[in-house]
Amino acid sequence: MLEHIKDFYSTHTRLVREREIAHIFYTICMTPDISRKKLSQMLKIRPTSVSNHVQELISSGLVVVENKNVANSKRGRPELVLKPNYNRFLAITIYAENRTLMGALINFYEETLVEQNIVIPPDATNEEFLSCCQSMISEMRQRVPNKEYLVGIGISLFGTVNPQKKQLDSVARWPNVKNLQFGDILENAGEELLLSGILETELNFYLEKNPSMKTKRVLLFHWGFGVGASFSESGNISGYKTGHFGEIGHARFSMRNTKKCHCGKLGCLETEVALWALLPKLAGFLPEATENERKFAGFMANEESACIPPIWEAIDQVSLAIGILNNVLFPDRIVLIGPFSENEIIRNELIKRSTKTFLSYPSELPDFDVITGGFLGSRYASAYPLFYKAVADLLVSCSAQNSSRQQE
Repeated sequence: MLEHIKDFYSTHTRLVREREIAHIFYTICMTPDISRKKLSQMLKIRPTSVSNHVQELISSGLVVVENKNVANSKRGRPELVLKPNYNRFLAITIYAENRTLMGALINFYEETLVEQNIVIPPDATNEEFLSCCQSMISEMRQRVPNKEYLVGIGISLFGTVNPQKKQLDSVARWPNVKNLQFGDILENAGEELLLSGILETELNFYLEKNPSMKTKRVLLFHWGFGVGASFSESGNISGYKTGHFGEIGHARFSMRNTKKCHCGKLGCLETEVALWALLPKLAGFLPEATENERKFAGFMANEESACIPPIWEAIDQVSLAIGILNNVLFPDRIVLIGPFSENEIIRNELIKRSTKTFLSYPSELPDFDVITGGFLGSRYASAYPLFYKAVADLLVSCSAQNSSRQQE
């Protein structure tokens, strides 16, 4: 998140005063207990300009002043130091983990202030699903100390989402939920709501934590309860605004496969390799196996689990899917996520088999990375755009107010 403040002051299209105040705020965030004097020295900005900018940041609530006792001070006077107020901007985020709706109230330093979970039964209707969301949001709202600090709500879900309409078209975990409109949650609330697919959100989080990949092509591939992918080029995530991308799990690899998929079509890749399709085959090997990805990852931690025939056979088709995506998109990096890829033996075999299907003429083959622990990034990344806009708008406002005072 803080990298975007850096991008703000590095953009030459911004006014000089806007870049100065953003640079000052970024430095306060990155330098514990810094003083105005040290800011001026570090950034080579005139002391009067630093003081004026800092005063606007304090008035806006972005920065607070604290007394710090300095042992070497001649008179023992406390030094006034500056600290960021990360709770100046708060967001409510909601995402799904298996059939549990996870909610959190977070600040723009990605600290979780409040969290809440609600289990939603698989036969839930639109009304029941929406009611759970509304209940969770209502509870989080009550924990916000200043309503002006709440910048909005970010929702990230599996299934087919339409971010522009703020609509969940369908989701396999809750088959009765169809064309669910989330705009109703914010009726007369005056808050912004963003809806995104969970794979796109997870990729956004990955890019934030690996900024060097924002200039590259990155493919994120999920193999778990379902199969899907997201892709970014130069930091731009395909389908982030439209929601229509990466449905490789619903591609048909053989016309001879006539198994019915959750989506209603016949012969989808998921009918052969998705966790929901493999569970009946795994019953004789892992009788306690569950469709809960986090719990299933625990079973996969055992090296012997990699040798279970149904899983070993599924690796072939998953490898072909990764190969097809690679030969179409030519990523620089492929990031694997899901319970199967958390097993080192399975992951290595998956990489070995898929690499054999890659076209040979690119100068360099993609490297691989893995995300473990599930979709934790969705707790934070669904709120990134809300935080980016709120911080940028307030920095511009602080700069304008400072300019107005100087002209008076």
